[in-house]
Amino acid sequence: MLPWWHPRDTERSDGKQGATQMLQNICGKYPGSRIAVIGSAPSALNYQEGRHVATIAVNGASRLLRAVKRDAYFLSGDARASLQSWYSLIPPSATQILRPMAALFSPVFVPDDEMRRDLVHTWNRYLDDHPGEVRTLPNRNVRVDGRVEPLRDLAYNNAFYDHLVTLLPDCDPHVVFNVDLPRPLSPDMEKLRRGVTSAGCALQVAYLMGAHEICMFGVEMSNIGVPYREANYFYAAEPEERGVTTEKARRAIEALIDDLRREGLTIQHCGPTRIRNAQVVQPPQNAVAAQLSRTAAALAADED
Repeated sequence: MLPWWHPRDTERSDGKQGATQMLQNICGKYPGSRIAVIGSAPSALNYQEGRHVATIAVNGASRLLRAVKRDAYFLSGDARASLQSWYSLIPPSATQILRPMAALFSPVFVPDDEMRRDLVHTWNRYLDDHPGEVRTLPNRNVRVDGRVEPLRDLAYNNAFYDHLVTLLPDCDPHVVFNVDLPRPLSPDMEKLRRGVTSAGCALQVAYLMGAHEICMFGVEMSNIGVPYREANYFYAAEPEERGVTTEKARRAIEALIDDLRREGLTIQHCGPTRIRNAQVVQPPQNAVAAQLSRTAAALAADED
């Protein structure tokens, strides 16, 4: 008999394990390439597609993907990414990369309404039945049906995550990923390193794609307000969607960059950043002029 948390009608007839191995679908896709990673800090507006064969936008940088003409990706490590306001700004042409608890709320990953309701019920019931395993992040809320609710998550190593991935339908070309403790980087790793922020997850995805050079924009690690007050974004972020940078997270992404450099990658950041081991490059002169029009476009998108 199936356990109570197995949603009805989600058992696969082909015997495959749902989205479990989805990271493998992007491995080696762009060997020896230059890939861009865009965060949400002001220097994100320095982004120009240029020689980047692929662009990965993180969280609120989704609004910049509309200008990308080559391969565009959206990534978030946020537990409820698909319920955030910036999720609706992802263009349909972009490939999405989410954690399983965010994917199950998204019609992009689970097109069938009934299956999606069952999966959401499965997730919420597990959280309700296991309160000792739930993490509630301080000052971190999400809007659900017009209500603001606390963001609930589980510890990264909770076994229910691995089970949840098997219940998700095959969502190719979109990608589901889980996280784990830091391990040596390898081109066939099945989980991403935890604790490095969504931008750090994007760096790992670029590595798996085969990048030789990664250029970051807007990954400044500069949201140092406590608690969540002095947010540093290139757009008007909703109060409940503001994050904060910790020294622990900055050290974690620096350790990841050290490992990527040992793998032979060049890691740059276009504009100012608090990441000490990224090579800082100055934006091209025409990028500075373009910032004004990009800022205006971003503000207009917020108003639409």
